[in-house]
Amino acid sequence: MKPLSRCFILICFLALFVVFCGFAHAFTVKDILSAPYPENLTAGSNLLAWTLNDEGARNIWVASGPDFTPVQVTPYTGDNGIKLSNLLVTPDDAYILYSRGSGSMQLETTDIVSGPSGSIGVYRQGAATPSNPANSPVQTERAIWAVSVKGGLPWKLAKGNNPMVSRDGKTVTFNSQGQFFEIAFDPSVRDAMPEPRPMFTIQGTNQNGVWSPDGETLMFVSDRDSHSLIGLFHRKTRQIQWIMPGVDRDMSPVWSTDGRRVAFARVPGKTKHELFDLTAEFTFSICVADVATGKGDIIWQTPETGGWAQWYPPYADWFGSALRWTQNNRLLFYSEHQGRLHIYSTTPSGEDLKDLTPGESQVWGSTLTLDGTMLYYSSNRNTPDYRHIWQTPTSGGDTVQVTRGESVETNPVISGKGGFIAYRRATGVTPQAVTVQKINADKFRTISPNPLPQKFPDTLVKPRVMIFPSDDFQIHCQLFMPEYAAPGYKLPAIIFVHGGPFRQMLLGWSHRPSYSKTYAMNQYLANKGYIVLCVNFRSGTGYGRAFRQAENQGPRGASEYRDIQAAMARLSRLPNVDPKRIGIWGESCGGYLTALSLARNSDLFAAGVALAGIYDFSFRATNMSVPGGEWGLQGAEGLEIAFQSSPVADVENWKSPVLLVHGDDDRSVLFAQTVNLVQDLRKQGVPVEFMVLPGEDHDFVLHENWVRTLEAAGAFFDRVLKN
Repeated sequence: MKPLSRCFILICFLALFVVFCGFAHAFTVKDILSAPYPENLTAGSNLLAWTLNDEGARNIWVASGPDFTPVQVTPYTGDNGIKLSNLLVTPDDAYILYSRGSGSMQLETTDIVSGPSGSIGVYRQGAATPSNPANSPVQTERAIWAVSVKGGLPWKLAKGNNPMVSRDGKTVTFNSQGQFFEIAFDPSVRDAMPEPRPMFTIQGTNQNGVWSPDGETLMFVSDRDSHSLIGLFHRKTRQIQWIMPGVDRDMSPVWSTDGRRVAFARVPGKTKHELFDLTAEFTFSICVADVATGKGDIIWQTPETGGWAQWYPPYADWFGSALRWTQNNRLLFYSEHQGRLHIYSTTPSGEDLKDLTPGESQVWGSTLTLDGTMLYYSSNRNTPDYRHIWQTPTSGGDTVQVTRGESVETNPVISGKGGFIAYRRATGVTPQAVTVQKINADKFRTISPNPLPQKFPDTLVKPRVMIFPSDDFQIHCQLFMPEYAAPGYKLPAIIFVHGGPFRQMLLGWSHRPSYSKTYAMNQYLANKGYIVLCVNFRSGTGYGRAFRQAENQGPRGASEYRDIQAAMARLSRLPNVDPKRIGIWGESCGGYLTALSLARNSDLFAAGVALAGIYDFSFRATNMSVPGGEWGLQGAEGLEIAFQSSPVADVENWKSPVLLVHGDDDRSVLFAQTVNLVQDLRKQGVPVEFMVLPGEDHDFVLHENWVRTLEAAGAFFDRVLKN
């Protein structure tokens, strides 16, 4: 046999071996998405409760200490897209109250104005009608339900959300259409529930209620657009008292343990021409007032810069605990005024200020022991691409790392009458799960889901970190390298970019539902033989305020695209990467960067998949009611820069094929963004495929829609990058 023939046979054998190894452990999108996903972890005195999304069927589970054996207590079936949230355990640990049905805002077109890219619709927020991705002929409502921890059928209390239960467990207070209502809570008459009665009706959107320690006074926030007030509704006198009313936006009210004082945060009032800008920040003050007189003082305020980013209140998983008054008489609050989001502690008089979470790290959700002396929190301290649980005394002292290793731990809660801590945990190869351990112990136990479905893959890729410079920033990425990537064998590659943009992908399954799906997709692509690089570009969270507030980002210049270019350059130089077969994909802002990459560099990117992307910032990027949206863009000049920062500005250079996926009831990014882009690409002769999900919202709610989308994306990349 000639040497050339032997070489050819050897190459063919190697190729077949590589393919065989890949297919030997192949799995499907349905397999990788089969793991039930836990959310809404909360705790009673000796009870844990959480929701579990099992391939679209959402149910509530509970576990009692000390054994914490999980039990399903609701009987819901089917992938209907109806969310469960606002879980609350009654004081006797006997019942779970919860909201069923989402309530995001509906978009309404009101008029047409002209912009840099032509006529644009101005959209306003309409009623909080629940999304209906299952296209049910019966409109889903948002209502408060109750269920016994011992099982049985749940029953509806009333339409509304955010339930609160009185200390004696006999009354439930809740929100509905910006007002407070209450209803008697008597499980014995669940089939003949009384009508809820309004507590009071006043101006503004009234929310964030919290009862006084004696249960006689409801403190709340009355949002009046330009400003907001802290009110006290005294049940006995049925009178409303205002606490330090002013011209600013007061929020996050808390009671002192004796109920004689209150504390709250105050941020500057909204000015005439102010547009919401999610990239901006505001300073804030902490006020403490006497309940008897309604008067008080500012005890602490941030410096001239830093404090809270404007995107925090609606999106952060910690904002419900932005300010706390502990049992040992300390005020705890989150602030970013020193460049990283930390938790600080002070006395009610503003003295003895301490940074409880020092270092070049960020903190997220946290919880307190029952006596208020110890704080447990999730942080990326010493591990910027993981998150772990730490503990520290609330009066200041040494911090102690509770969890460690190559894992992601978030959302800590205290249960077991203060003796146990629970949190959500994931690794690079195991998805999110509810985990519990005894306080001051090292061993933990996974309780739900346990075990994982039999079809869930057991041969996943362990991602590894890749860090490289881009301008003045260090960009952190996760690299998914197929295990059967033989030396010298060239594979197609894909870049993934997250949305937000204030998000962070980690070296493990994400604690956010939609990013858990995208993480699973990256694992799926790696299993199919793609090298995947997940890029945490500038403007994301987790690496400090300067990184998140990078100049000229998004509609002000698209500076984060430099990070995608740097990632592309680094990826294309890897030995196993075929630089002519590199694709890109992402959701929301990740869809924006996907489209921008194809519009500006079709010479580098061979294909792309964009989910619910922003393609023209000047058109209408979000659901706010004025041009400029949530980015605070001002005037014609600002909109022109936004247009030039958008993929549509370079659409004439777009050559590479693309798959676009969008739900047509998206409450965050207008579906018309995709409609317009498709028309532009058709005129250019660009190969464009699209998948429309009727009735679906921004972060797809139906499990089936995620399966269909990711299957289509994988098949698309196979056709274009693998021929």
